[in-house]
Amino acid sequence: LLVIDNLPPIAFIEVEYPRVFGNYHARLDGSKSWDQDAKWGGSIEQFAYQIEGLADLVSSRSQIDYIFPGPGVYVVFFRVQDNEGEWSEIVEKAVIF
Repeated sequence: LLVIDNLPPIAFIEVEYPRVFGNYHARLDGSKSWDQDAKWGGSIEQFAYQIEGLADLVSSRSQIDYIFPGPGVYVVFFRVQDNEGEWSEIVEKAVIF
């Protein structure tokens, strides 16, 4: 019997600038994140977005739209949680307007 410990998920985030809802609208997309245990039934269950000084959100959605307050550089801290409750390392992404 071979027992394998749960492997942590891998977080990956991209930023798009659709500007549908104004000049400072960005879409944060974590859909390319993945669980290293996927071939054994592992999956991503939660996406955690922390927008430096502005917002904290944990969601089951891989994409969120956010309207930033104005021009500048904003750092987004992002991580994902797998179906066994393990969180990934935090990754950072700059949103630049």
